[in-house]
Amino acid sequence: MTLKDIQKNSIVILIGSNTFQQHYIKKIESIYENIEREIFYGDELDSESYFNFIFSNSFFTDIKIAILKDTDNYNNVQTLIDSAKKASNCIKIFAFNNTPNKLLKSLNNL
Repeated sequence: MTLKDIQKNSIVILIGSNTFQQHYIKKIESIYENIEREIFYGDELDSESYFNFIFSNSFFTDIKIAILKDTDNYNNVQTLIDSAKKASNCIKIFAFNNTPNKLLKSLNNL
């Protein structure tokens, strides 16, 4: 997937250091002029807030971007990814420092 391929309903998986993640998040954000961005952290995630953000419409911006960081040890990240596939009005970014073994198969199916 290239930056040009990233659309409103995309799921982006970033695996690498925080510096690497920030670099690519900035590149993705630079594609759009007017964005609404929300960052969620796996270690303190309120899944209801996350789902409300990705499934709600944005009335004031061109695009919404949901960034979920520090998800390496989050137990239900697979459920979040599966549910995020259904959200069509938001770019969903999942940022991992390392890929959990249990997710490797699922990441290939995105």
